[in-house]
Amino acid sequence: MNRNRSFLLLACLVSLLGCAAATLVQPYDEKLLTGSEQFYRKAATIIEHSKMQSPTERPTTEDPSHPGHSANMENLYAELLIDTNILLLRALANSEQVDTSGQLLQSKITRYIDNALPSNCDNSADDIRAEFSSLTVKNFVDLKCLVVNWQAQHQAAPGKVLTQADWSRRHVSLVRFIVAIQQAEVAKLRQSDR
Repeated sequence: MNRNRSFLLLACLVSLLGCAAATLVQPYDEKLLTGSEQFYRKAATIIEHSKMQSPTERPTTEDPSHPGHSANMENLYAELLIDTNILLLRALANSEQVDTSGQLLQSKITRYIDNALPSNCDNSADDIRAEFSSLTVKNFVDLKCLVVNWQAQHQAAPGKVLTQADWSRRHVSLVRFIVAIQQAEVAKLRQSDR
């Protein structure tokens, strides 16, 4: 996922601009760090459980009684979306701490990222992302988009059942996303300790 570059760019921004008097990025938030760890734990558990119930080959027919059928997993997707909303609300709570200079700089960085890298969001979610100037908030919007896309892909899969390989790819993308989010938050913590 090329989108992880935005997380790394945020981490670099924090390091480079740490000595500036203006508030250019949101401050470190331990709850975002621990919350992203908890989200990973829950999502990875769902992925591993689902992988064990999934076939190795794509099904040729739809069987709604199959435990891996998308209809049987709606509650799990709903739980993950609630968890991403909790993280997003937390990020939003601190987004006002970025001053005007920081918002301007972040909007320029965001335009660069959005032009250079494909988004994980569909067009309507991109509109939502555009409302926020905070890169931290956008990171959690992207995390929510990841889950929304997972659900849509599951519903569009042949037989509405994912294969074990599909679940393995999801785990890899989840790890990349969480690592990038954590790197950005840890960079803020290191900067605040200086």
